[in-house]
Amino acid sequence: MSASVFRPTSCELAIGATEPFKALAIADTHLLFSDGRDNQTKYDVALDRYGKYVYTNVGRNEVYFLDALLYAKKNDCLLLHAGDLLDFVSPKNMEMTERLLELSGVDYFMAAGNHEYTHYSGAAPQTDMEYQEGRRLVPQVFKKNNINFDSRVINGINFIAMETFAKEYEVQFDEAVKKGFPVVLLVHVPPYTEELFRFGAESENWKKPLDFYGLPDEFSRGFPAEKIAEYHQEQAFMEKLRKEPLPKAIISGHVHCHNDYYGEFAPGIKQIVVGGAYYGCGSIINFC
Repeated sequence: MSASVFRPTSCELAIGATEPFKALAIADTHLLFSDGRDNQTKYDVALDRYGKYVYTNVGRNEVYFLDALLYAKKNDCLLLHAGDLLDFVSPKNMEMTERLLELSGVDYFMAAGNHEYTHYSGAAPQTDMEYQEGRRLVPQVFKKNNINFDSRVINGINFIAMETFAKEYEVQFDEAVKKGFPVVLLVHVPPYTEELFRFGAESENWKKPLDFYGLPDEFSRGFPAEKIAEYHQEQAFMEKLRKEPLPKAIISGHVHCHNDYYGEFAPGIKQIVVGGAYYGCGSIINFC
């Protein structure tokens, strides 16, 4: 087994911070802790997922998360996590996450991902009761912010965490932007751009879009009307972002690249998509 090599890249965002500071952005840690309190199905899923992450993909989920916490602590970095810190809902996953964040002493700001509220990571059906239980319990783990939607100003930068681009968060977003500070948006699934998709297709051999937000209509042909309506809502929200003068950067994850992506969502709005944290990816962002 190879040694742990945490390998964050770095960039600068000169977007009007009142005082320079550093942040470490990561996503897709996918913690896989399970114990005797889980049912057999979840325990089997945990074993299977561990094999896929650690052996098939040669990942180091827990080790690299500890590396990221240690780096953030030693270098006085704000930890930005763009979702999927947990791979599934389990008592042990929630306890370990809460304890590690507490012991590290790092300041953090996080957005929920698509795995935060799933019980079986899509490998088995979950009941609505299980889903609602996850939505009730998991946010309690994170003491620094509401992972579904929150806004926090740090050194003159308005960090906004959003679970999705769903319409239910649009009013909250509009209110948060009224604070009047440059906005850095933290959302798990990245907004679609041609450049980002081309980057993935060339570097990761993608065959189709991987659930980007706001996919062009050409990708939704033949989809159910409900899904197409969802895409149109995402497109409308992205158009709102393009017209707003305050959004300056979007930080996402979700696509599990082996490298970090730096591009542009729209003129004046940077796009950072961090690679899988279980690969040791992350981005050190110098805000100034």
